[in-house]
Amino acid sequence: MATYLTSNQRVFVIKSLVFFSLVRWYNLLLIAAAQYLTAIKILNPDYTMWQILSMPQLHWIVFSTALIIAGGYLINAFYDYEKDLANHSEEVILNKIISKRFAINAYMFCNSFALFIGVLLNLKLALFYALLIFLLWFYSHKLKKLPLLGNFCASFLAVSAFLSICIFYWDINKLIVMYATYIGLIALIREIIKDLEAIKGDMLFGYKTFPVLFGIKKTKLLLAPLMLLCIPIGYFLFAYLYPSYSAIYFSLSFTGIFVWMFYFIFSTDEKNFRKMDNFYKLLIVMGVLNIMFV
Repeated sequence: MATYLTSNQRVFVIKSLVFFSLVRWYNLLLIAAAQYLTAIKILNPDYTMWQILSMPQLHWIVFSTALIIAGGYLINAFYDYEKDLANHSEEVILNKIISKRFAINAYMFCNSFALFIGVLLNLKLALFYALLIFLLWFYSHKLKKLPLLGNFCASFLAVSAFLSICIFYWDINKLIVMYATYIGLIALIREIIKDLEAIKGDMLFGYKTFPVLFGIKKTKLLLAPLMLLCIPIGYFLFAYLYPSYSAIYFSLSFTGIFVWMFYFIFSTDEKNFRKMDNFYKLLIVMGVLNIMFV
C-alpha cells in the first residue's frame, strides 16, 4: 500500500530542504572535508586515519564549525535580502518559504550551541568561536559594504575552518600557513569578482565596494597583481609537495590563473564575471579535496 505524506509533513520536508539550501549545505560539506583532511593528512601524520577518526573531539569541532558557518549564511541572507532581490530575485528564497524571524532564531541557536560545544572542548577554541561569530555578524552588517576591507574579511573567514582545527590541536606548520594563504588569496580574488557581478545592486543600496567606487576597469587593475601573486605561492607549494599527486593541482591552478588573467583583463563582456567566479570557486573546491593527496 502506498504511503502518502500529510500536508504538514510535506510542508516540513519542503522547509527543511529550503533551510539546507539557505545555509549552503554543499559549502558546509566542503568545510567539513577540509577539516577532516587537515587533521588526517597534515596535523597527525604519525596516526592512522582510523585512530584520528575515533577521536570524538574532532567530530564535535567539525559539527560546531558547521553550525557557526551556517549561522553566518543565515545572518548574511537576512542583511542582504533587499540587495539580493535587486541582483537576482529568482534565486532569493528567504521570506518566501522560510520567514526572516525563523532565520534569526536559527542563527541564534546555531551560534549558542556551537559556543557551548567550544567551551566543553577547549577554552582557546571557544574564544576563537566567539571571535568568528562576531566577525561573521560584523562582516554581514557592516564590513561587506566597505571597499576591500569586507573582501579581506570574507577571505579570512573562508580559511577559518583550517584555523579552528589548528587551534584545537595547537599546531600550525609551514605547509598549513602556505596552503591556507593560497586558498585565502583565491577566495579574496573571487570575493572581488563577486562584487563586480553585484555592482548594480550594490550601487542601488549604497554598498561602497571597490567596483562601485572606482569602476570596473580599475577593479581589473587591482585584480591583476593579486592573480599574479598566486603564481609564486602556488609554485612554492608545487615544489614543496613534489613529487606527490597534490603538486599537480598547484601546477595546473597557477597556470590556469595566469591564462585566465589575460582573458579577464581584456574581456569587455560582463557575463564573463560569472565564468571567472565559477573558475575560482572550482579552484577552491579542488584545493580542499587536494589535501587528501598531500
